[in-house]
Amino acid sequence: MKIKNKLALMYTMLTLTLLTILCVSIYYRFERFTQEDFFQRIKQRAIIAEKFHLEKDNLSTSIYEDIINEHLHILPLEEEYIFRVEENSVASIRDSLSVPESFLTNLSQNSMAYYRSENKRSWVGIYYHNNAGDFVVLISALDEPGILKLDRLRTILVSGVLLSALLVFIIGRWFAGLMLMPMSKITKHAKRIKAHNLHLRVPEPAQNDELKELSVTFNEMLASLEMTFNIHQNFINNASHELRTPLTTILGESEFALSRPRTADEYEHIIRNINKAALRLEVLTCDLLQLNHSYTKLSPEFFDTFYLDEVVHDLLANDEKYQGQLLHFHNQSEKDNVLIKANRQLIQIALKNIIDNAIKFSDQRAVEITLSTSDNTVILVVSDQGVGIPTQELTYVTQPLYRGSNVKSYTGFGIGLSLTENIIKLHGGQLKIRSEQGKGTNVLVFMPSHQNSNEFLISS
Repeated sequence: MKIKNKLALMYTMLTLTLLTILCVSIYYRFERFTQEDFFQRIKQRAIIAEKFHLEKDNLSTSIYEDIINEHLHILPLEEEYIFRVEENSVASIRDSLSVPESFLTNLSQNSMAYYRSENKRSWVGIYYHNNAGDFVVLISALDEPGILKLDRLRTILVSGVLLSALLVFIIGRWFAGLMLMPMSKITKHAKRIKAHNLHLRVPEPAQNDELKELSVTFNEMLASLEMTFNIHQNFINNASHELRTPLTTILGESEFALSRPRTADEYEHIIRNINKAALRLEVLTCDLLQLNHSYTKLSPEFFDTFYLDEVVHDLLANDEKYQGQLLHFHNQSEKDNVLIKANRQLIQIALKNIIDNAIKFSDQRAVEITLSTSDNTVILVVSDQGVGIPTQELTYVTQPLYRGSNVKSYTGFGIGLSLTENIIKLHGGQLKIRSEQGKGTNVLVFMPSHQNSNEFLISS
């Protein structure tokens, strides 16, 4: 069932329920009013009958008949009964008239009682006492006009409720369709979006309502999907290119060696080329596996608490490639403020990638490493004076196997920054890159400080 039909049906049921409650209340009150009014008419008739039959000296037959005919009118199926109250008279009245004992008991206690039987006949009883003794005057009649009015009212109310429900459903369905028209447009445009045209977007309504929020969220999701799809395509293209180069070298050198007999020096040269290509392929494969592993979550049991400045000192002191390089480390914070909880080996890999890139692209210029803290966050900044990154390429440099257009002459696969960003995110941190082509690059690493926290956020 479509939403507009569900909404129309829901509001129809709600309206039908409210109208039914209202109509039942109206019918019940009108029925009570009709009964009370008819009881009052019978009561007047009972009082006059009492005066006429029990006080004949004061009221003549002609006067009684005139009052009945001119003022009270003849009641439908009217019946009069007068009983002298004697021993066991209540039982005899009950048996002769088939009225309930509770009605007669109420009459004897209150001198007046009302009763309506199942066949809708109304009864009024008056308990009367004079010098001649005690008497019970009973008048019964059928309120045919009242019953007819109630039947007519019931028909009007039922038909009115049903007709109103039908009108509410039709009008509600129309209004629901009008309100959901933007959603229909969204659905129509969404059906047109496929893998080859992810750049398309759904229209956003002018009204600032839930449908606009849905459209904006859907467009944001499409933008994210488009970026992910492009990253995936770039990864496949770059990976196939990078893998094809060493494989082509290995196949070409081996075919060249097998094409005819060679000298020992020629075989050695060919084997060296194959070995070089195989090593390149091995490094690329290991980097890709390491990158894939970095997308998974880490269990807290693999985390240690350590000082980030110690990791930087260990890297600079123990790695031979950093010896003789213009590396300057500045720790601008107190020792305890740079305490973090993380996987030490992965943090070393991330920092090593950043420092290696800074050295590689700085062309023997100085590299500055600065460590500071701010708001329970440890901030590591690696600054170089190298070739920099073109502004339009800053959003792509952390994609797997992406290499800047101005660094094609440098060795590498374009995996280091992707791996580094994933590692930082695994530890609840953030990686930012600020660069200007020809002037250098600043890589900023933000890590949560563990100094004042008992828990550590791990995010994928």
